[in-house]
Amino acid sequence: VSMTPDTTERTETVAEWSTSAAFSHSAVVQTDTAVFTRGERLVNQSLYFTRSSPTVNGEYVVSHSGNVDDGVATVDLWLVLRSVEQRTVDGERQEVTHWERREFLAAVDDRSFESGDEQRVAFGVNASVVRERLAQIRTELGASPGTTEAVVVAEASFSGIVDGERLTETRTDRLRIELGSNTVSVVSDVEQPTTRAVSEVVTVPVTPSPVMVYGGASVVAVGLVGVVGFLWLRFAGAFTLSPAERRYRLFERAREEYDQWICRGQIPEIEGRDIV
Repeated sequence: VSMTPDTTERTETVAEWSTSAAFSHSAVVQTDTAVFTRGERLVNQSLYFTRSSPTVNGEYVVSHSGNVDDGVATVDLWLVLRSVEQRTVDGERQEVTHWERREFLAAVDDRSFESGDEQRVAFGVNASVVRERLAQIRTELGASPGTTEAVVVAEASFSGIVDGERLTETRTDRLRIELGSNTVSVVSDVEQPTTRAVSEVVTVPVTPSPVMVYGGASVVAVGLVGVVGFLWLRFAGAFTLSPAERRYRLFERAREEYDQWICRGQIPEIEGRDIV
């Protein structure tokens, strides 16, 4: 029977907390057109027409799942206007920011949450107003280096208790507002879902394999079978020598005993005589 220990230690995840985020957006048609009706709500379109729908309304949503308790969330939304340019510095491509302006949009401060809860923060961006502000900045600076951008930036921080341990999490997500000629395109750029885990070393039983359990008994059984077989063969005469084999064995023993006294000779040939 195997004498190996019946328990072992391993690291297991005992609790975890996951967060994910997404942007949703829409625009309400303000004037009747041949293709859109006033009051119609366009949802999650890749492009909006600013002449008929100048304001893009959005919502930033963060979801929580897992084993988190006593959570606290803080979310700040900003409209960031900036001018950037890609340059090669020391052989590497880098993004250079020439200027940046941040405008507050909305916030959630110290809102409590549990597993399964969501934080929803609404905001609105008037594309026509953004276009005017960018033009004003370029006029004041007297130059327009690089590319101007408008981005909704969500800066979120969370803390929660997971298996008795307080963990923190931060993330930054973006919604790019790309202005065209009487159009606005919306591109979401969010981080991947994140998971925080709590692990501990636990002792678990070992399930022995059949070899471990029956290996010793099998060896004993095979040995007993071998002994019984040998005795049976001996009893049946399988190991008894024939008379010819016994004579040959006696000759071999005598030859080994007197081999040093035995000399080999040769009778010389004599002409006219036959050797018998």
